[in-house]
Formats: sequence, structure tokens, C-alpha cells
Amino acid sequence: MQPPHAISQSGTRREEEAIFLTGATGFLGRYLLAEMIANHSFTKILALVKGQKDQPRSAIQRLRKILETLSAARGFAISEEGNTLHVLTPGGKTTPVTVIEGDITLPGLGISEPLDFDGVTHICHTAAVTNLIALEELFEQVNITGTQNMLRFAKEHCNNLRLFCYVGTAYDLYSGKDTYLPATHPVEPQSFVNGYSRSKWLARKAVVESGLPHCICLPGIITGCTSDGSLPEDVPLGVIYAPPQGMALLKHVCLPFLPTHTDLLTLDFWALGDEEATLNVIPVDTVALLLERILKRAQSGTVYYLTNPQSLSVGLILETAAKIIGVHGIQLKKDLTNRTSLEKLFIKVLSAYQPFMLGKVNQYDLSNTRTIAPDIPIPSPDKPLLEKLFSYVHQHRRWDYNRPDSIYKESYIEQIQKRFTGDIQKVLTR
Repeated sequence: MQPPHAISQSGTRREEEAIFLTGATGFLGRYLLAEMIANHSFTKILALVKGQKDQPRSAIQRLRKILETLSAARGFAISEEGNTLHVLTPGGKTTPVTVIEGDITLPGLGISEPLDFDGVTHICHTAAVTNLIALEELFEQVNITGTQNMLRFAKEHCNNLRLFCYVGTAYDLYSGKDTYLPATHPVEPQSFVNGYSRSKWLARKAVVESGLPHCICLPGIITGCTSDGSLPEDVPLGVIYAPPQGMALLKHVCLPFLPTHTDLLTLDFWALGDEEATLNVIPVDTVALLLERILKRAQSGTVYYLTNPQSLSVGLILETAAKIIGVHGIQLKKDLTNRTSLEKLFIKVLSAYQPFMLGKVNQYDLSNTRTIAPDIPIPSPDKPLLEKLFSYVHQHRRWDYNRPDSIYKESYIEQIQKRFTGDIQKVLTR
């Protein structure tokens, strides 16, 4: 079987290859797009982008803005012609990125204009709702129905498709137990840790059962970039950022009750968690490198884990974040019986993330990924990496203080201060 992207002995492409990409404006999707452009991986890229009503050019303007932000580091030069962005790399190669306005949640992807998709040889479906505190119906609509719509569209319109690459999550089978997961399609679990995991598993199942040539790519918890921890402003803070975000919220709540202002908050506060619990984290730029390579060489029917060979302890997350935020005295406990109402409130606030603070992450079979990308390094999830990740969010995003979609809002802080005055004084003095 010839792998996708077969190269002739002269080093030239056997034929033109075009990829249809969803989620190009999302967290991983934008970095993957930049990686494909930088490597001129495909002769043409079609990007499905959701537009805004009554704004005909909003989709292309949205993607262009993202590419312009990434071009500072990449050295891209961008020109625009109709609904296509022509991106020139420093190496002198140009990749056309055609922006197609649409919506994966709609039949036919909501594409209104007649377009020819016969030239599409690859599809990479990265679009998804990844925010764990999103509503269940949103997971259903975007992650499950959106994937089903993509599969139906591929069957009806992409007559020369060689590969449908689905990007799911290595956490779709998370159970909190330290078990080995081979790079195969396992049987469906009896239960799921949350709605996000369930939706990603069912989407993955639909791809496997579609009959299309496919591969399944399953990243761990995706973080900011390897070099500086940078994270785009429009990306929600994920699993490893949520406990530190709660820590920053707690500090803001308690500061007015101190006799004098201090940069270090010392308190006696218990939080639900286990220092020995583990997570699997991997920077977004590393995932993009691996995924771009897999797209070029994947074998149909194969599962690729895009995960870290080493796990990260929750205790190290707490220790690193506490130093950066300036909080001392938070202890992780598995049982918070008979604790203050304030401590129990923070359990509720962070409830979507609690399963990951208490359990062990799986061990993942990386053999398929390493066969294709043995030379791509995966950064160790150590303290220096965590310091980069948390320092960036602390300095540049202020843990999303006062953002509409954040738990860390001024109005919420004021409510806590009024309602839990007695409890706040207890955790500061006991």
C-alpha cells in the first residue's frame, strides 16, 4: 500500500495534494495550519471557518488575523485574492489557503456556494469544543453531530479522499486508573469521566465505523508553546491551568482581609486533590509538529497517540503555581469532610476538573507515532516547563481575570467576600 504523499525517485510529488482543514482558527488548528504552510505539506489548503451574519468577509478576515499573528515568528508574507490567502514562506514557497465559510454543526457544513472538492485528498478534522465547563448540548452539537456531518460531507463530495484524520483526545478513555492503552480501537467503555470525554469517544467511534480511509490522532492535555509558554488570548484555559486559576481567585478574595497588603498570601486552606495524581501534558507546537508529520505518512486504520512519555504530578503543578501566584499553605486532600463552606465552594467551582486532580493518567502506546516521527522531541513535563506555562498566563493573561467566560470575575469575588467573610478569616488565622 502506497502511503499518502508518495514521492517519486526524483524527489518531486507524484501529484497535487489538497487538504480540507476544520478548526483552523482553534488552538491546535492554527498551529497545525502554520506548520503545514511552513513545510509546504500540501499544494493547497481549504479551511472551513465560521463567519458572522451580515459580515460577508468575516471568515477570511478572522483567519488572516490569526495567520498574521503567527507570521511574526514564522516570517510569512500574506496576500489576499478573493477568498484565498496566499502565504509565502521565507524559503520562497507559496501555499494558497482557501477560506470556506461554513459550520460543521449544519447539514452540508452550511456551505452555500457551489465548490469542487474532488481535488481534496486529505481531511483533518480538529474542530471541537474542548472547554470542560461547556454545556452538554454544545458537546453533542459540535463534537458528535459536527463530526458526523464532516463524515457525510466527505462521502458525498470528496471523491478522491485518501485519508480522514480525526483529532480526538487521549482522555476519551480516562478512568483515573494507571492502565496501559495500546494504539488500537478499544471496546466502548461503560462510563465516561465527563461529557467532553464521552463526546470525543462517540465522534471517534463514528470515524472508525464510517468506512472511510482514516487515522485517529489522540493528543494529551495541550498546553502553551514549548519556548515561552505562550497561549493565544482567545483560547480557554485548560485542565492544568484551572487549579492555578482557582488559586489566583482565592488570593484575590482574601487580600482585603489582610492587615497590610502583601505579595505573599499565607493561609490554611484545603483543596480537593491528590499530590500523587498524574496528568499527561504536551505543548501545542509539539502536537502540531507530530500531527503534520502523521498527515503526510499515516497508514489508514491506525491510532496515533500524541502524548508525553512522562506523566506530570498534580503536586508539582500546585508547588509551581503557588510560587508564581504568591500563595502558601494550600494543601491537597482526598476528603474535605468537616471543612469550611469556603473550601467546599472551591470544590464546586472547580468540579469539572476534579477527576483529573484525583486520578492517575493512562500509559499510552507511542509506537505508531514514534515510527513516523522518531526525530521530533517531546519536552519533559518538568518544573522549568511548568514555570514557562504558568508565568506566561500569570503575566500576559492574568489567569483570565474578569473575562466573561472565566470563573475569575470581579463580581464573583465580591459575592464570595460578602457571603464567606467568616470562613475567609478562619483560613487566614487558624
